Amino acid sequence: MSSRSIDTERLDAGPAITLVVASVAFAVALFTRRTGNVWLGVALASLVSIGAAWLTNASPSVELGRGLARETALGAIAGAVMALATQLVAPVALRLVPGAEAEVDALYANLAHPPGPIAALPVLALAVVAEELVWRGVAMELLAERPWWVAVGAAALLYALPQIASGSWLLVALALACGLAWGAMRRWRGGLVAPITTHFVWNLAIFVLWPIRSQGY
Repeated sequence: MSSRSIDTERLDAGPAITLVVASVAFAVALFTRRTGNVWLGVALASLVSIGAAWLTNASPSVELGRGLARETALGAIAGAVMALATQLVAPVALRLVPGAEAEVDALYANLAHPPGPIAALPVLALAVVAEELVWRGVAMELLAERPWWVAVGAAALLYALPQIASGSWLLVALALACGLAWGAMRRWRGGLVAPITTHFVWNLAIFVLWPIRSQGY
């Protein structure tokens, strides 16, 4: 077997390797959130994921689609709409779903780990870029030949899998629902700028500026 064919095989395996490495990295970060610092774990997982995509040549190009300003504005609007929808649904879910309040309280207790969500905004942004690069970029390009709804759904499922390690059904549900929304945005716009912006605005609103309120938080 020639060295050229070996290099081609490695290149072809890049997306799968990146997905496995990123999934394991984020699963470890989420598993240790109960005993360690969630921000440190997420930062390390994000760097590992971005590094894996770069080293395996799996990193997709960040297409600007119809222009950086337009894609950013559209993503910001979509993120704000998602945050509003989350706030409208949350009170109903907290009343009707057993254990929902405890899950919300545990989530925000983790986010309160030093240095706190406001000071940790760079980590939040880094995590958004890493997650979109891997699950809306690498995963959806790997599934590009499938029907769009299969690609979006499968990528959302892959995104939700590492969340299982957190032991929180709320994080799994949020990852699945948001993964579908961000995947649909990726499919619609054809690039990563809009879903990255949508994801960041939603995270900023729900985790920092406009947290979901339960009786215990």
